Amino acid sequence: MRREHELYADSAQARDTDRREEERFDIHDPWPPLTKAELREQREMLRRDRQRSAAMVTQAVTQIGAFWGLDTDRRFS
Repeated sequence: MRREHELYADSAQARDTDRREEERFDIHDPWPPLTKAELREQREMLRRDRQRSAAMVTQAVTQIGAFWGLDTDRRFS
């Protein structure tokens, strides 16, 4: 019984510590919301990144296929 009481006291102390840390650091989102223009710019940047990544994968598959003498003319999606 004493051991259970010690475990409960330890967990209660840990919860108090967590709560105090949250209060001390005042955890919140420091960034203001993006404007529509900024969101549009972010989407465009992500789209370009995806296209670049897809082109690199296609190039790598083509090079690997050429190395092994495989037909890689088909499109991968």
